[in-house]
Amino acid sequence: MSAKRKAIVVAGMHRSGTSALTRVVNLLGADLAHHLIPAGIGNELGHWESRAAQDVHNEMLAELQSDIYSPVNFPDAWFDSAAAKIWIDRIEALVRQEYSASDLFVLKDPRLSLFVPLWVAAFGRLGIDPRFVIPFRSPMAVAASLEVREHHLRSGHVLPLGQGVAVWLRYMLAAERHTRGQRRSFVSFDRLLADWRGEMARIGQQLDISWPRAGAADLDIDRFLDSDHRDIVSVASADGRVRISNLVSGVHEDLEQAVGDPEARSVSFDAAARTIAAAEELFGAYALVKESELAKLRQELAGAHRLFDREIRARDSMITEATAYARSLEQSRDEALRYARAQETRANELDRVLGTSRQ
Repeated sequence: MSAKRKAIVVAGMHRSGTSALTRVVNLLGADLAHHLIPAGIGNELGHWESRAAQDVHNEMLAELQSDIYSPVNFPDAWFDSAAAKIWIDRIEALVRQEYSASDLFVLKDPRLSLFVPLWVAAFGRLGIDPRFVIPFRSPMAVAASLEVREHHLRSGHVLPLGQGVAVWLRYMLAAERHTRGQRRSFVSFDRLLADWRGEMARIGQQLDISWPRAGAADLDIDRFLDSDHRDIVSVASADGRVRISNLVSGVHEDLEQAVGDPEARSVSFDAAARTIAAAEELFGAYALVKESELAKLRQELAGAHRLFDREIRARDSMITEATAYARSLEQSRDEALRYARAQETRANELDRVLGTSRQ
């Protein structure tokens, strides 16, 4: 009987080292998706992420009237609904298409943290054994990185630090809660950069994975991490613009503890989840309305930008056409002047000939 196929699932918050970790796992021998999102602003070395997976997650968020940067959770009951089962079918088809017959592959999209139960169900249908790696980083560093990236992207998302911290909490709690009972490993992004060999050896042991290219990929991984990631500067947790609550710092501390014991039950995770649930019961509906209003404003702004771009392109086209017409007139003028000079020269020659004839 052949060994069961395995999927290394990277589930963590945006800007927490998910891309770097995925590439390291890939260099150690796990296959990537067939169709990857290209490198871009904020991930110049590559996202190493399935475009199809991102598209599916975005469609699910839209159906749930949620957003990747919303701190508000959708109801857990949705995972047992008929609507959710349709998405399990989609995910199953996606895995068949993107990973074909790979015996060991790595899957990454930060949004996946919110939808782990659907992926577990799809893997079960396909006879694939998921192994989860949950990278994390300090909430303030993540929030600051998000703020900077969205500014450079000019995406229309305004992400103040307070919102970034709240979104970090949503993703990390979802990743931790949804992977309970699964084989999993936690890893600090800072520790991965400082000692990737030690961290990947520990992760492999916790996941019961023997990396196919262990040792053979060392130089490639060193070059990949040295090329950019070691220049990342951690943001101090004490930033004057926002205060990190004890609830958030407690979750971060427990993530650090989970590195050594992934199955240790932490009171901070559950306490934070209860606090958030109580807050959402009071303010969740209001927050969703505000998010919807902001989404409409972003759409209107995007529409205005598209209209402005079309007007600019039309103006540029008219200028190009006018410039070309002016050049053609200039050429016609030059030709007319050359013809007039030629005629004048010919007339002078005729005058000389006539004068000679009269003499």
